[in-house]
Amino acid sequence: MPDAALRAGIERCQRDAPELPLVECIERYQVPLWQLSLAADERFPASLPVRREIESRVLAERLAELWLEQTAPAAQEVASYLEEHQSAWKVPERLRLSRILVASREQAVSLIAELGKKTPADFRSAARSSSLDKASHERGGDLGFVAADGTTDVPGVTADPALFAAARSVPDGAFVAEPVAEGVNFAVVWRRGSLAASQWSEEEARAWASARIIEQKAGRQWAELSAAHPASRHADLFARFRRPECRLFTP
Repeated sequence: MPDAALRAGIERCQRDAPELPLVECIERYQVPLWQLSLAADERFPASLPVRREIESRVLAERLAELWLEQTAPAAQEVASYLEEHQSAWKVPERLRLSRILVASREQAVSLIAELGKKTPADFRSAARSSSLDKASHERGGDLGFVAADGTTDVPGVTADPALFAAARSVPDGAFVAEPVAEGVNFAVVWRRGSLAASQWSEEEARAWASARIIEQKAGRQWAELSAAHPASRHADLFARFRRPECRLFTP
C-alpha cells in the first residue's frame, strides 16, 4: 500500500471512526474499504461511465437519507406550512356540477323543463350547442367538483359561488329548480354528485408538514452541493456516510 494511501486511511479512521483504536479501525474499516476499492477497480475501471453513474447514484441516495434524518422543524415553521397549504390536508365540501349558461331567464326556464325529462347525454348535447361558456361547453357543461368559493378541480376553471349555493338546496342527481343569475346571464345547474368535507387529524397534518419541510430543506442542500461541485465525483465522501448496521463496523 503506498505511503500516501496509508496516511489518507489513517486520517479517515481518525475522522470517521474516532471511537475505534487506530489498529482496529485500520483492520475493520480501512482495509475492507481498500479491498472493495481494489476489487471495484479491477472489475469496473474508474473511466467507465457505468461506475461513475453507480457512484453518483449511491452517494446521492445516502446524502438524501442523511438529510431526511434532520431534526424536526420548529412548531411555528410547521404551523406556517399548514396554513399555507391548507388545501392539501383540509378539503372542503365539493359538489359535482354541470351547467348551461344562456342569455335569458326564459331560455333557462325552458331548458330546465325540457332537460328534466331527458338523459344526461341530452344535457351534454344542449351544453355544447347552447352554452355561452366556451371554457366548459365542449365538456358538456361539466365544471368538475366545485367548492363554496368557486374553485374547482379542473385546471383553469372557476365557477360563480352562486352555483354552489344554489346546488346545495337540491340532492345529488337533481336540477336546481330555478335559473341561477350569473352577471347578465342565467345558468341551468345540474348537481351530479358530491364529496363531503374531510380533514386530517392534527397529528397527521403536523407529521405530513414536518416531512414536507425536511424534504424541501434536503432538496435545497442537494442543489447547493451540486452547484458548488458540478464536476467532482467526491469518492472520498462515501467513507463519511457509514451506516451503523454496515458490516464493515461489526465485530
